Amino acid sequence: MSDLLANMKGYLTSIIKNSSYQIWASIDSANFNVIFSSSSCSSLTYTTPTSLHNGSDSFQKHTAYEEFEEIYLSFPNRYAFVVRIFAKHDWTPPQIKQLSATVSPYMLQKKLERHEHILNVLMKSIKEISLLQDSDYLLTRILENALSVISVADMGVLWMFDSSTQFLLPRAWSGGPNNEIQNMKMKVGEGIIGKTFQHNKSYMYTNLKDILRDSSTMTDDNIHYLNQSYTFTNIQSIISVPICMEEQTVCVLIIYQNGTTPLLNEEDKELLESFSDQVSIALLNSALFEDVKKTK
Repeated sequence: MSDLLANMKGYLTSIIKNSSYQIWASIDSANFNVIFSSSSCSSLTYTTPTSLHNGSDSFQKHTAYEEFEEIYLSFPNRYAFVVRIFAKHDWTPPQIKQLSATVSPYMLQKKLERHEHILNVLMKSIKEISLLQDSDYLLTRILENALSVISVADMGVLWMFDSSTQFLLPRAWSGGPNNEIQNMKMKVGEGIIGKTFQHNKSYMYTNLKDILRDSSTMTDDNIHYLNQSYTFTNIQSIISVPICMEEQTVCVLIIYQNGTTPLLNEEDKELLESFSDQVSIALLNSALFEDVKKTK
C-alpha cells in the first residue's frame, strides 16, 4: 500500500513541483480522511472535502478556491479522492486522467481489503448462529454485523410477523432507535415494511419522492412512534428486504441512510440479502431448538 501511495505522490510532485498538497480519501463512506499531507502543510487545518458525487460512475472535477484548489476523483461504489493543492496550476485533461490512473491501484487495493473485511464479518456472523441460543440477542448481532459492513447506513430494524395479531412487530434494531419503536405495529401492505412483506420482494429507494410515496400508507400512530424513536435527518436512501423461512415470508429487514446524497446501492442490497439469509437460518435453528426442548 505504501508503494501505491508513493506512486501517487511521485506523479503529483512531477506536476506541481514543490507546492504543498494533501490527499484525502473516502473509502465506501460519505466522509473524507487525510491519507497524506506534505510536511509544509501538515499542521494546517481546513474544512473536510464534501462529496460531490455518489460514486455510481467515474467523475472528475477541478475547482479553484481562494487558498487552494482541488482535484476531485470518484469511482464506483463510493470510492472518492480529493487532491488539495495550495497553489495554482493549470491542469490539463490528460494530466487529470493520468492522476486518476495513479489513484486507481490504491482504490482497487482498498476495495480488496473491504471485500476481505466483509467476508470476515459474514463468517463471524455465521459462526455466531451456530453458537448462540438467545435468538433475540443473535438477531441483534446479525443486524449490527450488517450495519458494520454497510457503513453508510445509519439505522436498521428487523420486523417479524406475529400471526396471532396479523401485525409486523419490531424484533431487533441497531443504530439508535429508542424503545418507542416497540409501540409500532405495521399491517401487511402498510408502508415500505408492509409492502416488502406483502410482495416478498426487496426494495431500494434512492429518491425522497419515492420514499414519501410508499411511506404515505403508514398510520398516524406508526408515523408518530417512528419519529419519537429516531431522528431522521435528511433521509436519502432505504433498502428493505424480506426474510423467508421454509418458503414463507416471516420478517422484513430495513436499513436507512441519512445525509446529503443517496449512498446505498445494489451492492448493499445484495449484502443485506445475505444477512437476511442468516436471519432465516437463525430463526429456523431457534424453532428447531424449541421443538427439541418440548420433546424432552
